[in-house]
Formats: sequence, C-alpha cells, structure tokens
Amino acid sequence: MKLYRFEKNEYDRLQTIINKSLWISRPQEFNDLSDCELDGIDTPSYDSHFYTRLKSCIETLYPSEQHNYFPLPDEILKSLRQFFDHTTENNSETPLISELTRNFSVTKVRNYLRNRTGVCCFFQGEPKHPLMWAHYANNHTGFCIEYEIEHIDNQLLEVNYTTVPVKPSIAELLLCPEETLLRILTRKSLEWNYEKEFRLIHLNKLLENEKGKSIPLPPTMKPTRLIKGEKFNNEKNTELIQQLSIEVVPYKSFKNMNDQ
Repeated sequence: MKLYRFEKNEYDRLQTIINKSLWISRPQEFNDLSDCELDGIDTPSYDSHFYTRLKSCIETLYPSEQHNYFPLPDEILKSLRQFFDHTTENNSETPLISELTRNFSVTKVRNYLRNRTGVCCFFQGEPKHPLMWAHYANNHTGFCIEYEIEHIDNQLLEVNYTTVPVKPSIAELLLCPEETLLRILTRKSLEWNYEKEFRLIHLNKLLENEKGKSIPLPPTMKPTRLIKGEKFNNEKNTELIQQLSIEVVPYKSFKNMNDQ
C-alpha cells in the first residue's frame, strides 16, 4: 500500500527523511478546529444492578493510584473517577455537582489529548489533489513523500470521517480508555474525506511546551519517492536533497507519469 505525507520545504523536515525518522505534531496545531475534538462525556442512566457492577469493575482496575491500565496521567484518571463518583445509579446526583465535574473532566481530557499527543498524518487520497498541496505543502512550495507500507500495525490507524461528534460514556473512558481515546484522535469532519487519511498516534509523547518532535521511522514504512511542489525552491536545502537515497521528481513529471 502507498501512503503520502506532505511537508513544507524546511531543513528539519528534510532531515527527518535522511535520518529515517518522522515528525509528529500535537493536534492543537492542526488546521481543522474540530479535529480530535471531544464533544463531551455521556452519562446514561444506570440501573442499580449495572451501576454496582460498573463500580466494582472500576475499583478492581484502579485499586490505588499505582496502575498500568490507564494510558494518561493520574491527574486525568483522578478527575474521571471523581466524575464517575458523582454519577450515581439513575443519575440521582445533584445536577450542578454532576455538571461541574463533567465539564472539568472533559476539559482535562480534551486539553491533554490536543497538547500532549504526537500524531503523524499520512494520506491515501490522490496525491495530485490541489487542496492537499495547498493545505499541507505550503501552496506547492513544499514537497510530498511517497511511502510503501508493508502492513498496517496497531499504531497506524485509519481516520473516521463523520458528522457525528465523539461523546463517549464515562464507562468507556474508564473501562476501555486507550480504544476510546484513539477513537477521539481519529475522528475528522466529513468534508475532509477526500484525503483518506491514516494517522500514526503516540499518546503521552510530547512535553507540555512541545509542538512536535522526531521519532524513528517504523520498520514497516519505507520512503520511496520525493515529489517537489510546483513552486519548490531548488536552491533552498539543496545539499540535503542531494543526500536523499530516494527518487526525486518534479510535480509536473509525477503528474504526467500518473496521467498516462
């Protein structure tokens, strides 16, 4: 399978290819404001029997502050557990307290995912699409890397394009946290579906003030070609381009090859 990644014509981005690495960014930097958005946390009405069983499961999974099950920091788990404690059977808790704890938990999870998660975006869509070059390659001044993918592993996930916002239940977040968080991080608005995006996701990878960083290239991925944008500056970063061990082609040549 082939995937494509668009880049700006910057030294660091070219250096990652030479170093056999990838650049991951936090979702806070994405151009779609609704990307990776947690719309809220749902609190369905639990009957007494289900609530008792659910409470028992949570206490078994998290018997103390020491645990290996929850993929985010203890402060996030603590806020979600407080929220759950205010979500009693049949939702009979004081509405104001429940609403305050819900909002606090949503804010904590949302901010952490958008600022501390590292994401590398790839596209299976048409690499000649003008919007791809406009959005991600700085209006054709950048470049596009073609990757051969041997197989899809657990870290490389397909994006779900939908008009339905992500609003998991408190039970989902506590009982199957990683799957639920990845569902949030792979949700994108329907109008972007022409991209056919895949995402390499690393939870807890970035520090608080980091916008991005380099990570090793997975062994299942291999760069095979660099496509230079129509406005690509050949004088900039010339030495780095010459060090690349992959085919380098201008956009027009690539377009003509694929139009035949």
